[in-house]
Amino acid sequence: MNQKLSLGLSLVAGLLGGIMSYSLSPRVLRAQEQVPSPKTITAERFILTNEQGTTAGVFGLKDGKANITLFDSAGRVIWSTEVRPAPVRQ
Repeated sequence: MNQKLSLGLSLVAGLLGGIMSYSLSPRVLRAQEQVPSPKTITAERFILTNEQGTTAGVFGLKDGKANITLFDSAGRVIWSTEVRPAPVRQ
């Protein structure tokens, strides 16, 4: 009889605990809402860096004109869109 009583009380306690936890918990749990990615990004300059944090390239404005400059691992310019005045041929 003692075993049956313990088993019955355990079942009742389990059911009551489940009902109470369900009724006391919030109904809707949601993760943080996802913000859609912007279609346009505005900046004066973008800097491309490698894994070590060394600048590998820059896309931005120079003297009011768009410019792209790429650097080697030593920081020397290896390519640029900067317009240089052409010498006058005579």
